[in-house]
Amino acid sequence: MWSRRAQEYEQKITSGKIYELAEVVRDLNKGDDLMVDQSYSERQLFEKAYERILSEFQIVMKLSVEETQKKLDKALKRNQFSQPVKPAEVKEKIPAEEELVE
Repeated sequence: MWSRRAQEYEQKITSGKIYELAEVVRDLNKGDDLMVDQSYSERQLFEKAYERILSEFQIVMKLSVEETQKKLDKALKRNQFSQPVKPAEVKEKIPAEEELVE
């Protein structure tokens, strides 16, 4: 059962469709309890989907990785301090034209 769902999630992640990517992030998001109830493969799929949607949002919102991650974590009700940005993921800040209304 899980292997079929995992394949479906993988297809959604690689589909290039933002709504399908968002579904994977929503379905696999465990909030602050990320490590508690998820298997290794679930965590891997979540992290892959999360990183992709984070990069998409960063481009659209024209914010730094850190600022985008804070907004995404807030929307997902995740503890932003327990999920630090990996140094390899940090990119140069793109100046924001305007701040998003929260």
